[in-house]
Amino acid sequence: MTTRIRRRLTGSLLTGAAATSMIVAGPVSARASEATHAEVTVPLVADCSTLTDRGRAYFRANDIQICGVGGSSRGVVSGNCGTSTIYVDRLGSGRGRVSWSIFAGGGSTMVFRNIAINWGPAAGGSFADVSPMAGLAYSKSRLVNGKGKLKASISGSVKLVGKYLTCTIPRHEAASVTL
Repeated sequence: MTTRIRRRLTGSLLTGAAATSMIVAGPVSARASEATHAEVTVPLVADCSTLTDRGRAYFRANDIQICGVGGSSRGVVSGNCGTSTIYVDRLGSGRGRVSWSIFAGGGSTMVFRNIAINWGPAAGGSFADVSPMAGLAYSKSRLVNGKGKLKASISGSVKLVGKYLTCTIPRHEAASVTL
C-alpha cells in the first residue's frame, strides 16, 4: 500500500470512529440519576416501665415475648415492639407523596397512635396522626405539591393491647427526593 492510500484509509477510519463515538455518547438527563423513592425503617422501642401487672399477665397468657415477660422488667428501660417506616416518593415534576407505616411486633395489637409527620422544605408541612385503632399494622399517605427537595420525618408513640404498654417511635427521616 502506498503512503498516500494508507493515510487516506487511516484518516477515514479515525473520522468514522469519531463520528460513531459522537453518536453513541448522547446527552444524559440530570434527573435520570436522581432518586425517586427514599425510605427508612427503625424499631419501635417499648417503654417497659409503663407495663402494668395486667399487661404482663396478658403478654404471658398470649406468649408475647417483650419486656422480660416471664421474668422481671425491673431495670429494663426499653425493648423492641415493632417497626416504623417513613417514605417519600417523587410522582412527577412538582408532585410527591409522603407515606408512613407502623407494625406491631410480637403479635400484640396497637390500640392508639400518636404520630407526628413533618415534611419539607419543598411543599413544607406537618400532620398529626392521632387516633384510636385496632390492628397489627397501619399506613397512611399524603400527596404534596412543590418544587425542590422533599424529605420527611416521623416520631411519636403507639399503645399496645388495652393500653398495657407504650412504644416510642424514635424520630427518624427519609433521605430527600427532588420534586
